[in-house]
Amino acid sequence: PKLALNCVGGESATVLMRCLSRSGTMVTYGGMSKKPVTVPTGPFIFKDLRFCGYWHSRWCVESDCEGKERQRMIRDIAGAVLDGGVVMGKPKVFDLWEVEKAIGWSIGDGKENDEVVRRKAVFRCSEEV
Repeated sequence: PKLALNCVGGESATVLMRCLSRSGTMVTYGGMSKKPVTVPTGPFIFKDLRFCGYWHSRWCVESDCEGKERQRMIRDIAGAVLDGGVVMGKPKVFDLWEVEKAIGWSIGDGKENDEVVRRKAVFRCSEEV
């Protein structure tokens, strides 16, 4: 992928960075882990990666947050998702008591088509099916 969106930071950001293709960009817009984004020198240089931050509140102050600029941004993002330009992996649902199985599945062999892949497990927390 050419774009990675990071809202966690820490190790999660490093995993995202490794998934980026040459000349890719990672946009950080949150820091839920409260750990810094660290970038190993090798991929930073040899994959020609770009890193930037996005602060929505500042963007609203500096642009027309409620008007045409915001509408254009939403239209562009929605269009990319609908056109298949943004692809998100489908999570797998596990029952709450299947924690070990979910961890094993989410780790997998860590690779798919020579790219690092992280699988997302979601837990069903009710007895409804």
